[in-house]
Amino acid sequence: MNINQGNICGERIKALRKKNNLTQCQLAELLHMSRSTVLKYETGRQIPPVDRICDIADIFIVSTDYLYGLTDFDAPLSILNEIFCKDVTYAEVISMILDLPEELQKAVMVIAEYLGKK
Repeated sequence: MNINQGNICGERIKALRKKNNLTQCQLAELLHMSRSTVLKYETGRQIPPVDRICDIADIFIVSTDYLYGLTDFDAPLSILNEIFCKDVTYAEVISMILDLPEELQKAVMVIAEYLGKK
């Protein structure tokens, strides 16, 4: 993880904490750590280890990818499976796309990007 991702992670933890009306002390208690460690995470001075990121994601019901700044979609994949389509799961759609030849995968991505802008 680079410095920018650490900053994004910290900013997102802080925003989620505030959105959920938690103080740094309350979040620290939920994570069984000190308030100063939460402060270090939020300011980007320390990057949370993977197990801690998973704990934070569970508390706020977001994906770890969202916390790391790899996506702007803040719902976990389990939620995607529920909201994506009633008959097909998100994982099944990804699997179908990966089974396509590379040129068709690219075409699907172009279409998805186009639809995402609409």
